[in-house]
Amino acid sequence: MTIHLSALGWIDEAPFGNRLRWHYPMEEVTAEGRYVGLPKTLVVERAPLDSRDLYRTRETSLAYPSDWWDRLGDVAVAGFLPPFAHALPGPVQAVSFLWEGSAGRILIRDRTTGSAAFDRTVSNGDIVYAEGTGLDTVLVFAVWGTLRNLRVLDLFRDRGLRFEPIAEIAVEASFGVGLGSVAPRYDQPPTLSSGEWEELRQAAAEAMTATPAAAPAGEPTAWGRLALLLGLRWEFALLAGFAFFDGPRRDRSELDRLSDDILAKPPAGMVAYRVVDREGSGGISNLVVCPPWTATPLSPPAPPHYSGAEVRLRERRSPLPGGFDLAAHASLKAFSPVMEVEEEYRVRATLSWQQADPQAIGVEVEEAVSASPATGAPGRRTSFLSRTRRPGAPVLQGSVSRNPDVVFPDVTLQARVRAQDGWDRVSDFSGWGPAVNPVLVHEPAPPPLETARHDAGTTRIRRAAGREGIADWQPDPLVARAGGQVFVYRRAASPRTADVTVGMPVEMAPGRYRVAVSGAAGLGDFVGGTLSAGAFTEAVVAAGPSSVDLAVSAGGLPDKAATAELFAPGPARLSQSPTHPSLWTKVAAFPAKGLPEELAFADPLPPTPGLAIEAYTVRLSYLGRLGPAGTVVCAIRQPVVPPVPPPFEVQVLGIDFYQRTMLKLRFTTPPGGGRFTVWWAPGTLGAAELAKRGSPGSYGAQEAAGGLVLYDVLPLPLPLRIDGRVTVGVQRTGADGTRSDFVTLPVTLPALVP
Repeated sequence: MTIHLSALGWIDEAPFGNRLRWHYPMEEVTAEGRYVGLPKTLVVERAPLDSRDLYRTRETSLAYPSDWWDRLGDVAVAGFLPPFAHALPGPVQAVSFLWEGSAGRILIRDRTTGSAAFDRTVSNGDIVYAEGTGLDTVLVFAVWGTLRNLRVLDLFRDRGLRFEPIAEIAVEASFGVGLGSVAPRYDQPPTLSSGEWEELRQAAAEAMTATPAAAPAGEPTAWGRLALLLGLRWEFALLAGFAFFDGPRRDRSELDRLSDDILAKPPAGMVAYRVVDREGSGGISNLVVCPPWTATPLSPPAPPHYSGAEVRLRERRSPLPGGFDLAAHASLKAFSPVMEVEEEYRVRATLSWQQADPQAIGVEVEEAVSASPATGAPGRRTSFLSRTRRPGAPVLQGSVSRNPDVVFPDVTLQARVRAQDGWDRVSDFSGWGPAVNPVLVHEPAPPPLETARHDAGTTRIRRAAGREGIADWQPDPLVARAGGQVFVYRRAASPRTADVTVGMPVEMAPGRYRVAVSGAAGLGDFVGGTLSAGAFTEAVVAAGPSSVDLAVSAGGLPDKAATAELFAPGPARLSQSPTHPSLWTKVAAFPAKGLPEELAFADPLPPTPGLAIEAYTVRLSYLGRLGPAGTVVCAIRQPVVPPVPPPFEVQVLGIDFYQRTMLKLRFTTPPGGGRFTVWWAPGTLGAAELAKRGSPGSYGAQEAAGGLVLYDVLPLPLPLRIDGRVTVGVQRTGADGTRSDFVTLPVTLPALVP
């Protein structure tokens, strides 16, 4: 059972004086199986100290008399298998030595906390210094070395000082009275309200009735929770009887007894303090030393900076059942609360800073969110505390995750910080850090599509709306406020495939593999597509000049082992994603707000000789960005049949050397543009029969001379003595090869021999 005492020295701000605070072993368990609990009375004692012979290095937090340090000489460590453990002579509060040896790691264990008070990598010539409540072992992870000039400091040892009591503090009785009885200990208006002091008393009452056997496993005990509350501020510990200041005061609590020798100003020389539990099991605390000068003010940190700042459309929050407003606590009333606003967007970022003072245990952050140019909403500032300092944390560094709500993604974030220590002191503010524009991370889903059709140069796409199980699509708040549009795209090219040769997959990170590829160029085209090798097929997530990266799910691994072979080197196929942006061309745009159920737009396409399938999809455009592609719908396009030519007249011009009949055809009305083919068949036939049994003329498709006349040579049967009968037809031929129906005319060929 040990009381651990700490001190800072003379504080030149109210309340003035040498500030002390201590930790009493309330939650330790006695031999009878009970908690130690609250002490009845603690006595603060003070003694003058000879300051002529002090020992201090630049690493120590305070100078102590040289004869308080035990010199243990040089300790050599070596052996076959590290670590090498050197036990210190009993628990001590400081260790100092010079490391001479190979590079390695040194760990100094604190028996009281069960953790490492020092854990660093060292090189030859490094000074090692550690402070703690009960340092007992030095562990060396190195091949060889020496702890040169090893010194230890035991602050619980009696140093023969002339201690005199200066205060008797009634700790247990403090929790039986109201705030008005303990407030004089602070000598200025407390930050706690009377109601909050009653809550603290209630926490102590619950702890007094708690038993070790009823303590829930893995949770703080009732005494541990009380200690946590008292540790929030030095003021709280002072009001409860776990702290003291040796300095001038205007008032004193009726519960305590103070000597007339309380300091009125900084002492002329160094003084030592200890705390004694005369009636309980706490015993005598360790010694602390206060110098005869004002404690050095806290140094402000360096300006903080944000990293990884992103802003997203915020999910709707759901209140937690049984929740409470922590910001309403009076201990935080000096700070403006984090605003619970209904903005639509949330920032995620890490705020980091470099701490300039080792005494600081955290910072007060003032965060500024700028005005929004898009919405005209004003900027705002919030303040909060971040006490993230831990024994194993990087020295003089701090960071905190931030998730503030903002009105629109166009705002900037900026912050400044000031240090805070365990004595309720704060430094000056740092300068403002750089303003940061959070990166917008937003992938809005476009409206789902149902059908598409194309007719006479117009495409009509119907949205999937009014269907059971499908909610009517509306643009999200960001797209709506930004005046977003729905872009319609038509596929202009087919997805690319490439047969390639691949090497052995190499794991780059959990679930991500890199594969060397040869036999294809432009591998970036396949990002978002797939690579198939045998039975293996997975998504391509990145590409380089001669390699692709694959995202492999657990199911893609043959035995779900990180070292499993995905596939052997050899042939493979790369397939481009059907929705790759390079395959699509924009053909229309519609406002996202008030989007009609049917999207109709002009889409002139060249004629097709046969059936053609046109694919369409949509993406949202907002703030100069494009969202992901939506569903793909297809329209079947049929070839356009040219119009039937107008009627015509036939004139037989004669018979050529090859006994072919030369005809002249004249349209009765101008046929319009295009090309025409002359057909014939024996007998009198209709248009449908002519298409089956007829034959084209020798000239094929031709334009009408003068816009009205066609000429052709046909191998007609020559009528000798009896008139012949044939059918002549004309068919319009489109530029894409499509053909109209026939216009026909029965023609009588007079006999050659009457």
